[in-house]
Amino acid sequence: MDWRARRGFSLIEVTVVLGLVVLVAGITLMSLKPGKDKTSSLALATALADEFRSARQLAISNGHPVAVCFPTNGGTQEVADSIYRLEGWNVPRVTWSKGFRGDYPELGFGAAKWSGPTFTDGAPLPPLTKAAAFNINTWVPSAHRNDTVYCFTPDGGVITDNLPALNGNYTVVVAKNPAIAGRTISAGADATVVQISANGAVSYTKGIAPKLSASSSVARSNPKAREQLSGSATIRLSAINIRPSVNDATADAFCTPGQQVTFELFAYDPEGRELFTQWTQTGAAGGTRLGTFTFPNGTTVLTSETERMEYIPNPQDYSIDWGSAAAPTDGCFRSRWTWTVPLNSQVGDIYQVEADVQDATGNATIENRPDPIRLPAPPAGRLLVEMFNPLLNRVEMVRMNPNGSGKQILTPMGLEEQMPSVDGSGTKVAFLQGPIGNINNRTVKIRSLTGGGEFTVAGPGRFTSVSLSPDGAWISYRLDNASAPGQGTITIRSVDPSGPVFTDAQNWGGSVQDVEKCRTGWSSDGRYAYWGNDASIMRTDLLGGFATSTVFSYTTNALGLPERLFAPSCFTPTTGGPERLLFTIGNYNPVIGHVAISSLPTSGSFNDGTITLIDLNGGGGGAGSGSFNDNLPSVSADGRSVVLPRRDLATDGPEGALIVDWNDGLQNFVSNPPGKTIQGDIRSIVWIP
Repeated sequence: MDWRARRGFSLIEVTVVLGLVVLVAGITLMSLKPGKDKTSSLALATALADEFRSARQLAISNGHPVAVCFPTNGGTQEVADSIYRLEGWNVPRVTWSKGFRGDYPELGFGAAKWSGPTFTDGAPLPPLTKAAAFNINTWVPSAHRNDTVYCFTPDGGVITDNLPALNGNYTVVVAKNPAIAGRTISAGADATVVQISANGAVSYTKGIAPKLSASSSVARSNPKAREQLSGSATIRLSAINIRPSVNDATADAFCTPGQQVTFELFAYDPEGRELFTQWTQTGAAGGTRLGTFTFPNGTTVLTSETERMEYIPNPQDYSIDWGSAAAPTDGCFRSRWTWTVPLNSQVGDIYQVEADVQDATGNATIENRPDPIRLPAPPAGRLLVEMFNPLLNRVEMVRMNPNGSGKQILTPMGLEEQMPSVDGSGTKVAFLQGPIGNINNRTVKIRSLTGGGEFTVAGPGRFTSVSLSPDGAWISYRLDNASAPGQGTITIRSVDPSGPVFTDAQNWGGSVQDVEKCRTGWSSDGRYAYWGNDASIMRTDLLGGFATSTVFSYTTNALGLPERLFAPSCFTPTTGGPERLLFTIGNYNPVIGHVAISSLPTSGSFNDGTITLIDLNGGGGGAGSGSFNDNLPSVSADGRSVVLPRRDLATDGPEGALIVDWNDGLQNFVSNPPGKTIQGDIRSIVWIP
């Protein structure tokens, strides 16, 4: 064996290795040791200033107030080590929160003043601000009113509930182990002061300035006077974007009482000056019916609002129509404003909203000024629609105007809702709800149309229809037999769980796949329920022990085939006359018919003269709809219009919905409708009274 091959380490080698180990260990321990910033009030003040600036930018960008709040434990503790964000308009909510204790274990902060300078309760509002019409005490939810709230408004300013202010700036003191009582700091070390001006500017200063005696004076340079405009400046404006908008030559947008309409305008000054926008409205009925801008104060309706515009560094990221004006080569300014339609708006009212953009001082020549925006009210009424949303791959309930504008999705995320039915007062809706794509796990529910108050009536199960009576006291729904297509059980019961219940078979054999057509109709006097069963219309006496009889049956059509009847609905014509029953006839390429309830026969044929058939294809030659499927008709509360989904059989695709008007002279729905349609994958649709 060669012992030279087993030579050990020399002393120099051992020393070098040990030195490297010590060096690496030292570096590792230094990385684990709390850094200086962990106890630095300046570092925490910097983080707070960033959050204030972020909230201000959100308020300007989103067009609604955003507040940075310090929790105070119900008002008993004025030192905080966490913040949360409160944002929104009528019902602001907490959208974000952050704690600093882990990063700054010994530091705290609070809205505070200190001995020496003369503080005020609150800062004076800046000129050209909308905040004067904004009541922060009303805006802040009751659960947060004892907290410290700095609320940034969409014009970039900040308002508080009279927090301490020094020289027009609100003060937040950050210190090590601070003590604050009565919004005055009494103890603490290593202080840093964050200042927020009423205009929203944020800055911070290390330390707390000592008290200046009355004889003290500090040499100051004279402030530079603001540059005044000479002559006039040319300001270029974009077209005004409006949401919701419609394709209509007579108006830029439609609106309904209480609806919010958003305007968005872009502008720039070639000389780079900051811009302001003044929005002005002209009300209907000689100005007696005025809407409100987004700063409500509960008492005064403002006809004009001025706001500081938001700077947009990259206009190319937005879809901007500059019209005849040249697009900017650099940044531009944006104004986004929300206007609410007056609650006493009436059909036919026309409102105008216009924007005037200029610099804060001097005069301006405005190039490409948009015309005033006209906002006519839409046709009377609202619709509740079952639509398929291809983006979410689900069926959902949507509230909209009769012209298809003003869509509002009512279905919560992660669920499907189908077959809406409303009561006569338009306050409650019955519907089917379940997981997306699972028709075997639906529940029958009722919900307040104003929000909340939801409860389950039946389910889960394979429910295929639901209908609520006009007085809201009765509900009808159908449970399908999955193993026997077309067969099922109808239930008619009191909404009160302790009330009476009626059940019966409701079948159409195996030839009808779309069993959702089995909706129940209700007489206007609240006594009878009408429902389809195979080729018959059945009537159940709600007040007479649920006595049920067949009031109308179809025998055969012109081809000698039986015709099935679906979705009866009761209505009274606008010009008077007896109450009528409207229903769908036929399970393929169906037509719409109606008959006076007082003259309902016990049997009939396709050509029975007692039935008025509606020609919806506009081509003459008797009733029909061309290649379209027309079914599930719903009548407006005034009895003047019918709305129904349309499916084009030629393409086997859903097309939307058709609105058909009542012809007073002919006592019939017009046979050649003027093409009033609502686009979308619509499955069922009802009028909201």
